[in-house]
Amino acid sequence: MEVNIEDDDSSDVEILDHNWSEVLPSRTKCSREAIIGKEKEVYSSPAHLKSHFVEMGFSPSRVDKVIWENGEGDVDAMLETLFTYKELRSETSGMMQKKRRLKDMGFTEDEISHAIDNFGPEVPISELADAIFANQIASAVATEEQKENTNAAASRHNSEEQDRGLNAVTYDGYPKGSVSGSETYGSKYIRKKRPKHLEVNNRTTSNINRIHGDNTPRHLPEGNLIRVEMCDLGISKFGKNVPILSQPLYLFYGNSLNIAEETWKRLSQSLYGIKPEFVETKFFSAIIKNEGYICELPIGRRVHVHPKPPMTLGEALPHTKKWWPAWDIRTKLSCIHSQFTEASLQCQRLGKMMASSQGMLAKEDKLEILQRCRTMNLIWTGRHKLSPITPEEMEYILGYPMKHTEVWGLSLDDRLGLLSNCLQVDTLAYHLSVLKDLYPEGIKVLSVFTGIGGAEVALHKLGIQFKYLISVEPVDSNREILLSWWKNSRQVGKLIEIKTIEEMSIKKLERIIEEIGGFDIVIGSNPIPNVSKNANRDASPGGTEP
Repeated sequence: MEVNIEDDDSSDVEILDHNWSEVLPSRTKCSREAIIGKEKEVYSSPAHLKSHFVEMGFSPSRVDKVIWENGEGDVDAMLETLFTYKELRSETSGMMQKKRRLKDMGFTEDEISHAIDNFGPEVPISELADAIFANQIASAVATEEQKENTNAAASRHNSEEQDRGLNAVTYDGYPKGSVSGSETYGSKYIRKKRPKHLEVNNRTTSNINRIHGDNTPRHLPEGNLIRVEMCDLGISKFGKNVPILSQPLYLFYGNSLNIAEETWKRLSQSLYGIKPEFVETKFFSAIIKNEGYICELPIGRRVHVHPKPPMTLGEALPHTKKWWPAWDIRTKLSCIHSQFTEASLQCQRLGKMMASSQGMLAKEDKLEILQRCRTMNLIWTGRHKLSPITPEEMEYILGYPMKHTEVWGLSLDDRLGLLSNCLQVDTLAYHLSVLKDLYPEGIKVLSVFTGIGGAEVALHKLGIQFKYLISVEPVDSNREILLSWWKNSRQVGKLIEIKTIEEMSIKKLERIIEEIGGFDIVIGSNPIPNVSKNANRDASPGGTEP
């Protein structure tokens, strides 16, 4: 008998579009005895054998090939071969169905093949789709970051062309270091002038240039009385003529707002020309924020807070791990959304969308969910369940004690609004850590625009005791928060709270200086706006309602 083994397998292809599991017998039911046992004489010819195999559901062309390959007598071998072909076709059929489903979801051939190669053909369609989607998002994020870096580099280049005096910010050490506090803007920017904000004993002196014109630490001469004028940020000034007794005195300024480069220049010029450090909090915590510091503290002995803070959302919020889908590739928060009620409504809507999809979300739905998660800080708290991040969870991620902002009169939105304007504590602590060796017996701090006490919490985390804390903070709720923290943390020093800059008269400050013997450090920050629209509180001068 002659069989063409190169014949068309179109009949085999047709089998892929049918469910043959009910037609084709299983291995357990088809044995040598079942085929040739009692009726062996029926299959005495190849035609009879082929007819029986075809009746069982195998394709005629495949049966011809098997009979030709195995001979007419070895029925067991023929049956084994036919079942092998059947299983291969079944696997192929399942794979083709998976590929068709993934194509219907909008994925490309390359994406599908790459996912199958990486995770195996046996992986469920939902997991393959999640893997492809996660890879798409990762690629999109990488592209976006590359564009941002390119734009930032171009912006820095243009800025340097316009003003060579502004040096590029560099980093050193882990996780990202800082520009030395002893560095200043270039001579073109400083113009060799004595800073206008400095007066010594109400007289001009060449000693200021001698002390601050080089790269030595800018500690003012002991016993002299200086006057400090903060840079005009469009908000408020610390006071044009506020005397501070200058035994060795450090200055530290932090800002979490996105202020203009020109503002940083003016601020730097007002603070001895110290070059600002721009820091990404993602290297210190589970949130991505850009913060700027002007710091004249030494940088060589900076250390991180111990124990190490959580660096990812999984570490900070372990209860979410069980429910976090693979296609949500966030590991850190990228913003702080202060509208808790609005976010809760979105969670309900997205939850209904996911429940109705029965776990098979379309690509567009996943993109929408991920976008809402990133812009509203939504986290996974159950199967198909999203929740807005709470103030307590945000406090923990930012390095503050639990319920730090929980005071009477503040809603959830108010508390999140406060946190959106504050500095990340562990990042602050890294920059302030050198103070622990400098002041082992305790420190005397003048804090201007204290806010909710980020710098104070950072010093406490470092184990630095307060001898005195003079806090100037216009917003009532912020002062309440600081006072509550002061009591709860059982500080042994003395806290003096002053409502406004206007109350800090020269005579009042002189009395404080005489009482405490001067300050060790002056810490300033951007004023936090009055977030409560219901309470009658003093807003920060120049501050705006969110």
